[in-house]
Amino acid sequence: VCRCWLGERGGYGHSRGHVTPSQQQLEGVGVEVPVAEPFALPEEFHRGLEGCRWPGRCEVVNRGPLTCYLDGAHTPQSVEACVRWFQEASSIEARAIGGDVEKLLLFNTTGRRDARVMLTPLLECGFSCAMFCPNTVHSGTKNTADQTLVSVSGRKQLERCVENQSAWRELCGWREGGDQETKVFHCISSALAWAGHPPPSTRPHPPKHTQVLVTGSLHLVGAVLGALGFTVDTLYPPHKH
Repeated sequence: VCRCWLGERGGYGHSRGHVTPSQQQLEGVGVEVPVAEPFALPEEFHRGLEGCRWPGRCEVVNRGPLTCYLDGAHTPQSVEACVRWFQEASSIEARAIGGDVEKLLLFNTTGRRDARVMLTPLLECGFSCAMFCPNTVHSGTKNTADQTLVSVSGRKQLERCVENQSAWRELCGWREGGDQETKVFHCISSALAWAGHPPPSTRPHPPKHTQVLVTGSLHLVGAVLGALGFTVDTLYPPHKH
């Protein structure tokens, strides 16, 4: 059902006959994967699927000259799917605008995930700058409870961002003074402010429009939506019957 829902909305490129990694693993050890017979869904299921809202997955939100493409991909496979979606969706917007578009990355990851594995597919997107920040809207004490990682100190979160930056630089062959730019911010608000209004010294000829891919963490995506002032109801106004 999940795959069908994403496929209907153009996300993740799901198609008939798609095999998930878990199925491949089962078949590799000789376990037959059963296939369910088609069946009619109750009317309640139809209404539930029709009204289902999934913020932060293949999400696009606009703020004037800034468009944020948000996807909470946090596994290697989902990042690869995210890249395919972003390249297609951002290209459509760029053509509509008429070019002069800059692409930025806003990335973070948590837990024990290997940043290099997660970042490698993103190299295909051609970002002019990769930004890294913790999953917090503001630096300091202005964050809500669900934006606070009680098990990880602020210093540790920032250290992880620096590690992610180093991994990106290593992957793209970064050098001082080169075309590829990287930045670490203490919070999401600072990153978005820089993306929307960069200092003239960093970009003397700012682009007509900026596209920011936000990915690597569901917490990051949710916090970015909150920083931009979006809620589930504003993203998906309730149906009036």
